[in-house]
Amino acid sequence: MANPRKKAIMGVRCMVMEKKLVVKMIKNCFKQYYRGDSLPVDDQEMEELVKRILQTKHEEPAADLYEVVNDMVYEYLTGS
Repeated sequence: MANPRKKAIMGVRCMVMEKKLVVKMIKNCFKQYYRGDSLPVDDQEMEELVKRILQTKHEEPAADLYEVVNDMVYEYLTGS
């Protein structure tokens, strides 16, 4: 039988890795619109974007993560 604690730890690691991937994808997406290393979001706004993206992906598992990130960043930038 699988150890429930080990399973929980693996789940947390996956969530952290997924979050890091989404943050990296958001930053890369912003680079399409802005030059340099500055981002038009603060830490709190970045956290909110990540939450919205992960929630959308959870609700629509078949959705392409790349498209979800790009759509959310575009909506953020245009105020849609």
